[in-house]
Amino acid sequence: MTPTPQTLQRVANLEISTRQLVNGIVSGAYNSVFHGRGIEFNEIREYRYGDDIRAIDWNVTARLDRPYIKEFIEERDLQVYVIADVSGSGSFGSATSKQDRIDEVAAAVLLSAQKSGDRAGMFLTTDRIEEFVPARRGRRHAMSALFCLVSHRPESRMTDLAACLEGIAKIVKRRSVIVLVSDLIDESAYARPLRHLARHHDMVVIRVVDSHERGIPDVGLIQLEDGETGEQMLVDTSDESFRQAYAGIVARKDAEIASLMSQCRIDSIRIGTDSDYESQLLRFFRMRKRGEATHGRL
Repeated sequence: MTPTPQTLQRVANLEISTRQLVNGIVSGAYNSVFHGRGIEFNEIREYRYGDDIRAIDWNVTARLDRPYIKEFIEERDLQVYVIADVSGSGSFGSATSKQDRIDEVAAAVLLSAQKSGDRAGMFLTTDRIEEFVPARRGRRHAMSALFCLVSHRPESRMTDLAACLEGIAKIVKRRSVIVLVSDLIDESAYARPLRHLARHHDMVVIRVVDSHERGIPDVGLIQLEDGETGEQMLVDTSDESFRQAYAGIVARKDAEIASLMSQCRIDSIRIGTDSDYESQLLRFFRMRKRGEATHGRL
C-alpha cells in the first residue's frame, strides 16, 4: 500500500505523542521488567570489593592464590509482540476514543522494544487476526509496524479474543513478551487460550476503558448503540433502577476479569481514555520492576 500524506502524518504524530513515555519506560524500567532468555558466561575476573561472594570461582582462586569470580551477562535476544484490538467497540469514547488510546499504548510498547534493541512485532485483531507483523529489530521495521496500525481498516467490527489468542499461540512458538491492549469487551470463552499463552510467555494485559460506558448519567431518554453489532436501544437513564442494574453489570465484569488475571498470574492495568495514561503506565512498569504483584488489578 502506498502511504498517503495523511497516514504518514498520523504515524509521525503517534511517534511524537509517545516519545516522552517511551523514553521514560526505556530509561526507568524496561530492561528490568522484561528479561531476556537467560544468562550466559562472560569472563573470569579478579574479585572487587562489593562483588557477590557466591560468584567466586574457587578453582581459579586456589590456582592463582587470589579471589576470582565468574561474571555473567543477560542474554536478552528478546522478542516482543503487541496485540492491538481494532474491533468496533474501540470507536466509543468521550474526549479520546478507546481506539486512539489503544493505538498510543501499542505504539509506546512497540517503540520501547525497538529503542532497547529488541525484536518487536504486532497483531491486529477483531474476531480474527487481521494483520500480523513479524518481530524484527530496527527503527525502520518499527515505523512500518506503526504504519500498519494507523492505516489498517478492519474487515470486521466483531470481537473473538479466544480465536485470536489460539491463532497467536500457533504463530508465536518461542518464549516472548506478549502485551495485549484491548477494552476486553468480548463474550468469547477466552480464559483457556489466555491461560495457555500466559504459561508459555511473559504476558501483560492493558485494558482501555472509557468512563462514560462505565456509568450512565441521568440525562433522560438516550439511544445506545452497540459498537460491534450496530444494534440500537432506547433507554430511560432517569430510571434509577436501570442505572443501578447497569452499574452492577459493570462491577461484575470488572471482578470477573480481575479474577481471571489473578488466576493466570498475568500482570495487568486498566487505563482510561480521559486519564493521564503516561504516568499510570510508568508506575505500572516500576511496580513490575520491583516485583510487586500487579495481576488481578483490572
